[in-house]
Amino acid sequence: MGYADGSAILENSGLPAFPSSEPSGVYVMHYRLAVFIYLRLFRFQTYSVRRERVNTYKPDRWSLTGGDYTLAVGTENQIDLLIADLDRHQESEIENALRLRGNAEALQSRYMKFLQQLDYAIASRRLRGRCDLVNFGDWWNN
Repeated sequence: MGYADGSAILENSGLPAFPSSEPSGVYVMHYRLAVFIYLRLFRFQTYSVRRERVNTYKPDRWSLTGGDYTLAVGTENQIDLLIADLDRHQESEIENALRLRGNAEALQSRYMKFLQQLDYAIASRRLRGRCDLVNFGDWWNN
């Protein structure tokens, strides 16, 4: 089980997966939280998450919200444990993310260098003889 597919988030939270048929209304959107961690690690723009008391008939309900989503609903303790688990995972994956981001930057640099070489090769190529697409005679005579 791992964080890449969200299964560790689900298992460690102790909450049922969304959508839940649980009558108590508790759940966790483990896939969306896994994507949230990925976006954070790779420094893509994402929403912030916040813990809030749920205004329902059950005063012991808390939620973890982010963007337009309620990512988890549970007791205050369950939500606090979920946040701590998400923080631990993000911290444990920083080295891998740094390595992968470095690889991506190196590939981007090589790609840009290749494009420059390709542009130069195209610009330096001379046409020999005729070109069926362009009539050079009219252009030279005007």
